[in-house]
Amino acid sequence: MSTTDFYELAIRCLTNEGTDHDWKELEKFLQKREYRQLYQKLASSFPSEEKNSPQYNLERSLNRLRSGISLDEKRVPTRKKGRIKVLLRGLVAASVAAVIALGTVKYHSGKEDIQSKSEKVAWLKKSAPAGQQVRVLLSDGTQVILNGNSQLRYASNYASQSVRKVFLSGEAFFTVKHNDKKEFEVVTGHVVTRDLGTRFNVEAYAEDSVITVALVDGAIDVSSPVARHLQLKPHQKLTYHASDNSQEVNSFNVAELTGWKDQLLIFHNKPLPVVLEKLSRHYGKPIVFHDSALNQIVLTTQFKQKSLNQVLEVLSYAVGVKFIDKGDSILAVKNNSDKKRNEN
Repeated sequence: MSTTDFYELAIRCLTNEGTDHDWKELEKFLQKREYRQLYQKLASSFPSEEKNSPQYNLERSLNRLRSGISLDEKRVPTRKKGRIKVLLRGLVAASVAAVIALGTVKYHSGKEDIQSKSEKVAWLKKSAPAGQQVRVLLSDGTQVILNGNSQLRYASNYASQSVRKVFLSGEAFFTVKHNDKKEFEVVTGHVVTRDLGTRFNVEAYAEDSVITVALVDGAIDVSSPVARHLQLKPHQKLTYHASDNSQEVNSFNVAELTGWKDQLLIFHNKPLPVVLEKLSRHYGKPIVFHDSALNQIVLTTQFKQKSLNQVLEVLSYAVGVKFIDKGDSILAVKNNSDKKRNEN
């Protein structure tokens, strides 16, 4: 994709006309420093109160221009079409140049130093390492608790956007500061969750094909490839399965699903592999097994502020499984298994 494509994407997003696909494409560009700097210059010329103004809606004008040219092309000899395409590229470039020029004027007219503004990062990231939790307080008062191996990403001008949008990979608990004039959105791959004043939990790890959105209280609007604008009631959970593009809504136990943020792990009739996966993420150390017989073990238990060693000691006694520390991981084996075969 060209620089012109980048400018058109950026303008669509800055004028609130960008689709989810547009945002994803823009994110690819912003991985490069030169495009981040260009985006910062563009963003500075789109004040939040003016983003929806017709004079800033350059993309709509460009679309009208393209439509007109497409119609004209049907009546123009082939030899002239190349000149029309060159003209279109020139008009796009001219529009972009005007935006940058406007931003430059605003830089110089302000009291803040232009250099410091241009160096601001377009996207902010907060990450929780494996086995840890990180609390994030957003500038509008919204509180986020990130679970281990999770990342939250949002624009540096997040609070001034007409829609407060954050991107989540992993799991997080949100306590949103409601604003009637500005929606709050959590984007997680195929699923978008919109706050209507609430507390909710979202789990969407990149390695999983399942995304869950669980409403504790208040109201949320969830959109997925299966259904748009589905409103959940308190204590309802939406589970989306990317593998077969299906979803279901059912009730859930609040303490069991959200207890992780309070160092409380609750498992009710869960297969041992599910329990071990949760423990791996919570404590940041992989727990693996090779014996398919462990799939048949189901247990109900809970742990409150326990170390991993304490948890594994209880599990070993309760279900007859031995846990062997291999350094970078833990191997789970049945007590009556051939120890040497499993350790090698």
